[in-house]
Amino acid sequence: MWTAAVRKKVERMLAGNAAAWRRALAVSEDILTSTVFERLGYLPGDLPIRLLLRAADPVQLRFIPTPEPVIRSEAWPNVSDDGMTEPDWLFETDSYRFLIEAKWGAGVVPSVAQLTEQFDDFGRTRGRKGLIQVAVVQSGTVPLPPGQPLVVVTWGRLRDEVLRESRREHGFGVHRTLSDIRDALDRRGLASVFLDTLPGLAIAGSFEPIALGAAPAPSLPPLPGFTISPDAEFEPWI
Repeated sequence: MWTAAVRKKVERMLAGNAAAWRRALAVSEDILTSTVFERLGYLPGDLPIRLLLRAADPVQLRFIPTPEPVIRSEAWPNVSDDGMTEPDWLFETDSYRFLIEAKWGAGVVPSVAQLTEQFDDFGRTRGRKGLIQVAVVQSGTVPLPPGQPLVVVTWGRLRDEVLRESRREHGFGVHRTLSDIRDALDRRGLASVFLDTLPGLAIAGSFEPIALGAAPAPSLPPLPGFTISPDAEFEPWI
């Protein structure tokens, strides 16, 4: 379906609505979410979780879950008794459930109320054991609900980790899947945001909201003895 969409085959079936479809493909949060996370779920073993954790904000990550193979990938899971609470995606492993809320748009982030409702409703209907929330955003200040394990990821960082992984040795199927994910993110203009987003991280107090994806702040003093070249290559730590 992704190939048909980007090669404009879908437009031929929509007649007068082709322009609306092109706009949806360019800005729709749901299309981006399903394209990326469905394909992440196709990757073998613990690779989907490793990519998410490598793309996580290292300042905010309170602990590092052990990457495990994904045994369940569910789109828009219904996690409440009344059917009204619907996070965007669920990755389940033997030990963890990663409940993913994805947002698209500059400064668009999940609210504390939304994250808390999803966490509480999932806990009531499916249990809280191993439950970790993942907020995926373009940029903005992501609130941290008290007492809830939350991993914050930017689309730009996820794109860069997918690119790094595609440079490793994999079979054709894995490379094709990684290529599709990268293509979906590149079409949103995320091809070169990695070094731009890193200086934009900010934290106030102890585990207070974190600003992601802001413009670089040259006035911030560098860490002692630590410099980053714009052309530097980074090796994944997971």
